[in-house]
Formats: sequence, C-alpha cells, structure tokens
Amino acid sequence: MLDDRGMDVSSDEEHTLSNNGDASQACFILHKFTKKSSSAVEVSPREPALSVKRKRGGKQDISLSSLSPCSADEPEDCGVWRMEAFKCTWADIEANIKEVFEVLNTRIFKEVQKFIHDILFYDAQLELYLSPKNNSYPHVHGNERSSRRLHVALLCLRNIDSSDHTMTFFKLKTHLKKANYHVANLLPHNFLSKNGVGAPLRSMLKQIVGINPETTDMDILASWYRAESDAKSPIVIIIEDAELCNSKVLAEFVIILSEWIAELPLILVMGMATSGEAIRKLLPGSTTRHLHMHNFMFPSPDEYLEGIIKGVILRPFPLFTVGHDVLRFLLSQYDKYDSTVTSFIRALKMACMEHFMSQPLSFLCTISLDSPLENVDYLWRSVSVLPSMQSKQYQSDRDVDKGTVMALSQYKEQKEKWSSTVNCILAAGNLVCMDPVKVFAEILERQAGGIFLNDANSSLNSDILCNELNGKTCLIPALLKRLRDSSEFTVNKILMKWIELTEYIPEWKTEAQQILNNLASESSLINTTEFISDGCTGSTRTRQLATGINSIEDERQESIVSNGGSSEMNVSNLKDGQMRIHGDAEPLNATRLYGTPSMQKKIGVRMHGRLSASLLEQMMRKYLIPFEKLPLNEALCFQNVSSIKELLIGQPRQGIQQNIKCPFRFLKCECCNATISSSMFDSTILFHLVLQNGELANLHDLYESFSAVLRKDASEKQKKVKKAHHGNSNGATQHEVDRALVQARFCKAASELQLVGLLRMAGKKRSESVQLVL
Repeated sequence: MLDDRGMDVSSDEEHTLSNNGDASQACFILHKFTKKSSSAVEVSPREPALSVKRKRGGKQDISLSSLSPCSADEPEDCGVWRMEAFKCTWADIEANIKEVFEVLNTRIFKEVQKFIHDILFYDAQLELYLSPKNNSYPHVHGNERSSRRLHVALLCLRNIDSSDHTMTFFKLKTHLKKANYHVANLLPHNFLSKNGVGAPLRSMLKQIVGINPETTDMDILASWYRAESDAKSPIVIIIEDAELCNSKVLAEFVIILSEWIAELPLILVMGMATSGEAIRKLLPGSTTRHLHMHNFMFPSPDEYLEGIIKGVILRPFPLFTVGHDVLRFLLSQYDKYDSTVTSFIRALKMACMEHFMSQPLSFLCTISLDSPLENVDYLWRSVSVLPSMQSKQYQSDRDVDKGTVMALSQYKEQKEKWSSTVNCILAAGNLVCMDPVKVFAEILERQAGGIFLNDANSSLNSDILCNELNGKTCLIPALLKRLRDSSEFTVNKILMKWIELTEYIPEWKTEAQQILNNLASESSLINTTEFISDGCTGSTRTRQLATGINSIEDERQESIVSNGGSSEMNVSNLKDGQMRIHGDAEPLNATRLYGTPSMQKKIGVRMHGRLSASLLEQMMRKYLIPFEKLPLNEALCFQNVSSIKELLIGQPRQGIQQNIKCPFRFLKCECCNATISSSMFDSTILFHLVLQNGELANLHDLYESFSAVLRKDASEKQKKVKKAHHGNSNGATQHEVDRALVQARFCKAASELQLVGLLRMAGKKRSESVQLVL
C-alpha cells in the first residue's frame, strides 16, 4: 500500500488500517492502487502492465497476456485470442498510419534536400565569380553582401497545435543525414531567456562535433569542419516550432550564424506553426535582413486525415471495422475541437481497444477458421446467439460452422465493395475540387439514415439527391451535377481512376471501361471532317447524340418511378440559349444549330458525363450498405458510441460527483442506499449534508449533523458497553475519545471534498462557512 508521499507502508501500519474501519473508510476516495491486492491479478487493458511477463520456468503468464473475460462462462483462451487479435489489428493500423505520414512527408523532405543542394551549387558559382580573376567586375561587392545572408527554409506546419509533427523533424533529420549532411536538431526549450544563446549553441556543437564544450565558441565548429574529411557537406540546423522560442535568444542565435556564413556552409530550417510571415513578427527587422527565406508548405491536417481515411479506414483488411456512428462522432470531434490528426488516431486506438475488451467474439477479426481451435463448442454456441445470426436455422454445430464461414466471407466481400465505392466517390470529388473529408462525412451521415439503401423488394427510403440534409447543404448532389457537366479531360480521368479502384467490383469496372471506350471513339469520330461510313452526316450524328441523352434521362426516371421512390435528379434538357434538341427534330434544324464539330463533341461529352453520374448513383445505392446490417457485425464492427464518448469527453467532475453521491452504484454494496446512514463513507455523508444545506453551509452546523449521523447507529452499541462496565467512571473518557475521532473524521472528509474540488471556503468575510462547487 502507498502513502501520500508514494512510500511503502509497513505491514504493521497496514494491519492497523485494515482493522480500523473508520480510518479505511476515510482513506477510500484518495487511496492509491495497492499492488498486493487481489485485483492486481486481473490486469485491465488500460493499464500499462500489458507487457507479457514470464515466470522462472519460462512459461507465459496468461493473466498478463490476456484480456479480462466478458462473461462468467467465457474460457480463458478467448481472452488470449482477443489480446492477440488486438495486437495484430492495431499493429497493422499503426503501420498503415506511419506509411501515410511517410508518403506525405517524404515529398517535402525531398524538396528541402533539393533546396539545400541548389544552395550549394549557387555558393559554388558565387565563389567562382568572387575569385581573384574576376575582381575587376563592378558587381562583385553586391554579390559579396548577398553571400552574407543566411538561407532559411521555413516549414509551414499549417496547424497551431504541433502534436501532429512530433516525429516529423526527427524523420527530416534522418533523411538529411542519409544525404551525408551534418544536422543538428534544436527544440524550443533550448531558446529560453534564462539560459541565453549559450544553450542552443552548446546543443548544436554537441550534436554536430560530438563533444560537450565548456565554452560556446563557433571557432570550435569552424576548426572541426576544416579538419573534417567531407568538408563539402553543408551544416543544417533545424529549429522545431520556432514560434515557441524566445525571440531575443533566437535573434541573437541567427545573428551569430549569419556572421559565420562566409566560412561555414550553414543552412537554417525553421518550423512555423502558422505561416512563414510569422517570422517577421517574431524577429526584428535588423535580424531578418540577414536572412534569405524560402517557404515550404507541409500538408494540412485535412490532407493527413484524408490519407488516414484512405489508407486505414477504407482498407478491406483487417476485418475490424469502426461503425458509421462512431466514425461520425470522431470526425465531429476532429472538426469541432483541436483539428489534430494525433487526437483522431488516439481515439481510433481507444475504439479498437474498447471493441476487443467488450466483445467476446472480437478475435474473429483476425482468426483463421482453417486452423484448429480449442473450445469450439463455446465459439459456435456464442455465434448462434448473436442477433445478426438468429435469423438462420442451425441444426448442428457443423451448420453453425458453415454459417460462420459464410458470414465472414460475406462481410469481407461487402467491406471490399464498400471501400471501392467510397474510394471512387472520393476520387471523383478530388477531380472536381471538393473536400474529400467533408464528402466522406456526408457519406457516413447518409448511410446512418439509410438513404443509400435500395432493396429490390421495397421502395427507396429517401432521395439520394436531396439538396439539404439536417439543415446543411449536401455535397453528393453537387458532386453528381459537376460530374454531368465536366469536361472531356475530367470525365476521362475519373473513368480511368474508377477502373483502377474497382478491383473488387468487376461489373463496375466493365461499365466504366465501356463508357471510356465510347468516349474515346466518339471523340475521334466527331473530330474527323469526313462522312461517317454508314452515310450519316455530322448533323445527323449530332441529333443521335441528343436523342441518346434524352433516352438516358427517360429510362432513369422510369426506373425511379417503378421502384416507388421520388427523385429530384431531373437532368435538364440540353440547352444552348433557349434552343433545345428533340429526338424528332428536323435534320435541317440540327444542322443549322449543332452542325459544327465542337458542338457535337460537347454534346457527346455531356452524354458520357451523365452516363458516369448514373453509374455512380447506381453503385452508391447498391454497395453503400451499413456494416451494422451485415451478419456477425457484433463481433467485427465497433458500434458503441457512448463508450467512446465517455473515454474522449470524460466529464471527470460529473463522475466524481456521482461516485461520491451514490457510491453503492459503483461498489455494488447492499449496506447503504440513497438515504444517509453511518455505513456510507465519511465524504459521502458530508457531501449529502452540504447538498441539503444549499450552496452555503455553516461548518458548525455541518459538524453537528455529521456527528448525529455517526452516533445514531452507535447508540445501541454504547448502551451495551455501559451495561458491561456497570457504570464504570471511564465512560466520560470514552465519550471524549469518540468525540475526538468524530472531529478527525469530519476534518478528513472536508479535506477530501476540498481536494477534489467540490468544497471550498466561502471567503474571509465568511470564514465559518463553506461553499459547494458543482
């Protein structure tokens, strides 16, 4: 057991506290975790003690490598399987996240490396012009002045919170070191006013030269660089988040570096949280005139989040899936609060951990049913009672086995098609300049409302093309409208991207390939000035294209009416001014209005754009099915929004109030209830008394009420004690001892409530009163 100072309590003191019930009750709220308690055997996955410990014999301790059971009849092996499944799943997700960050950051790293390489080439050329042979040139002095300016690469992180870039500068340092550069990485705490400019200089010399010098003299770096075998490599100094540095120390550091630029190839890289212009507010003009600044833009947090959505959430594997409601909550938290990808990743890990903790069959996310398993009876028995599997009739364990394999296969196939469809929507949104994160959020919102569902036996639940959803402007209708009106180049790129992304949907890939081929053939056919081989002139061909567009719209409207749904997707007839093309128009009118090849090409592109939009709408209705409606969704999909809200939002103050006010709900005891009794903890009794007195309460009145509650149940015991002593004179002394104990318990309970922030002194004018803080 630990005391307030974190020291071990002796066994005698522990025995005394265990025997004295009053003292143990008073210490309950603030007591620390006891390593010797029996609850330490069952380690929660939220504890840091998840590392696998081994006994002397080399056997693995199962209690430390498995999760706590979800039910009383769950075998111990299931906890081990769930732990292994969680480790495997999160390791795969984490590897994909690192890959996303590496891909996005490597582009910036290469640009910085190219920038440094160009500076070296520029300095080499400048040295050539400044050679003694060229002293007669009149512009030498101007070049000499410009050569004293320190080149600075300003890395704009585009986010005030730099938690997303905790590893960015370390990766940049590693990347530049691979190019044989001398690199030093300085942190904002190196530029504190109390340490002066000596702290960053000392850290720089320690990282580059490899020594801890007693003096911070740049001559040490210069002599080391002249003696270095590879003296042509530049010296790069990286300053993380320069806006957090002390401006005076940073300005002095920059001036010192600029004084040595003629002898050392120094290049400064500074991370800026907001923008590159902030450096002019951070440093005075006398310092910035020594700098030659170059801006580099890192991807925005939305671009990192887009990469995580495509690289993690939309990956078909593993089978573990975050439910649509949970994803909507995580995206809303990201959008409303800090907008950092780090918090989104942390929340995603919490959701993954919570799923494997609470679902007994969550190990099915990574398990291979081909391998032999233990406790198969429990496995198949648990599968058969799932709500999503109860619609099937199972006669034997073999039927359950087959049904489970089929359900896993169906879930996997649907996730592949769902991922391909969403990727195609986001790809089309990118090419028509729409925010992919917002488009993805709207897809989740529409899926949660069942808007995409299109069952063959029932009508559409809602229109996919409604212009507003929950009072907000919709992006999906705008996306389809832009797709219909896109240029030939955009439609061509969208179709090629769809062909690349529809690996798991062969029919969509075939349809997209056919539209692309028709677009290419129409374009080549209309561009020619000769007659078509079947005798149709250009004007006749134009009329056929216009008729085809009208027939596509008519067929789509008829299909919607036959399904019983209403749609606002009324594709407007082709217009050019106030003129329209009809299928039964005269050849002469079509020739007069649209006989030119450019107009024929425009009509053909519009037709194929509408075909592409119609194909996308069809695929959305067919494949965007919520995972909550699939079999085995309880084991493979995390859907508990309330638990993740509790973990992220927390509301610790409300939790403390509820636990102190009603501890029996948390402890599940039967000795006390909602009424005040002496069996409650002292802090609980005092908290109830303060609530009864209102916002302000007198300390003496509280003490009298507290003492009355404690002595109420003890009156019978005192009578028995008096009868046993037969009127002994020690009764007064015993009364004084009890009174002192009540005062001690009252003070301790008041201190605990004050420590957790529920009670405070009313003020100097009311020193005898306390105030309740809710």
